[in-house]
Amino acid sequence: MTVLFADVANFTGISEKLDPEDVHDIMDGCFEILGEEIHKAGGSINQYTGDGVMALFGAPVFFEDHVERACHAAIQIQVRMQGYTDQVQRDFHVLFQLRIGINTGKVVVGAIGIDLRRDYTAAGDTTNLAARLQALAPPSGILVSAPVRDIARSRFRFRKAGMFAVKGKQTPVAAFGLLGGGAAGARDRPEVRLAHPSPSAIGRTNLR
Repeated sequence: MTVLFADVANFTGISEKLDPEDVHDIMDGCFEILGEEIHKAGGSINQYTGDGVMALFGAPVFFEDHVERACHAAIQIQVRMQGYTDQVQRDFHVLFQLRIGINTGKVVVGAIGIDLRRDYTAAGDTTNLAARLQALAPPSGILVSAPVRDIARSRFRFRKAGMFAVKGKQTPVAAFGLLGGGAAGARDRPEVRLAHPSPSAIGRTNLR
C-alpha cells in the first residue's frame, strides 16, 4: 500500500492573519482539489487533518500500480495548486502552499472506534514515515521515500533530497524530491486503468 500525506506549509501563519471564515473557505477549495485528484488516481482520502489529508492507494481496492498512482496524484495536485496559490494570494494576500510526503510498504488497515462511530484507517511504520516526509517537504514540494523512488523511477523523475534524521528511526532516512512524470508515465497514466482493479487483491490487509 502507498500512503500520501498533504498539508498546508504555513497553516498557523495563515490562521493568525485571517478570519476563521476565510480560512474555512480557503481550505474548502484546497480539499476540493485534493479530493478530485486523489480519487481520479484511484486513491481514497482516509483522514482529514484540518490543514490537510491522509490518502491511501491500494486499499480498500487494490491496484498493482498503487505507487505510481500516488505519485501521479501528487504531481497533479501541485500543478493545480499553482493556480490556486495565485488565487488565494489575490483574494486574501497570504501565501498558500501545500507540501506532500509519500511512502509505500506494509500497512495494517482496518476499522477503529466503537459501534456508534467506526472509521477505516491505516497504521504502522509506513504511515508514520509518510507523515514525517510530508513535514520535511518544502512548500509546493513532494518528498518520497527510497522504496517509492525505486518502484516508480521508470515513469517519474526524482532528485535526491538528502539523508534525514526521522523520529522513530535509528538511522537517517533517504528522501527524494518527486519532480515530474517521464515519457512512460505520460503515455500510461494511472487513471487510464481505474476501471480495472486486481480482483484477487480486493479486501487484503497488510498490503504493500
